[in-house]
Amino acid sequence: MIKAGGRHLIVDYWGVDPSKLISCEDVDRVFRESATSAGATVLSSHFHHFGDGCGITGVVILSESHMSIHTWPEKNYCAIDVFMCGTCDPRDTLKALDLFFESSYSKVDFIERGEQ
Repeated sequence: MIKAGGRHLIVDYWGVDPSKLISCEDVDRVFRESATSAGATVLSSHFHHFGDGCGITGVVILSESHMSIHTWPEKNYCAIDVFMCGTCDPRDTLKALDLFFESSYSKVDFIERGEQ
């Protein structure tokens, strides 16, 4: 078996307070905090807000790969991807993410990437 790549976490949060799904600054802060808690190095970030009452999309670029988010405040939902390589484990981001989003329901999928 050839193993390369990294680990990919796919997170869906439902039942999130819409106010937590519209602030680029707050999501940037929690993404940076959660990445650091997983031992990752943040290189940059970019977030975009789609207007009053609308959601955001954004990405945090890591030395170890990236984190991204898309939110739908009108549906109380967000989708997050965390991809990390090296010694970082994306599951270590969940504590900070769970505390911030306080969802009523979540689904987490973990995928090993690059296995052949």
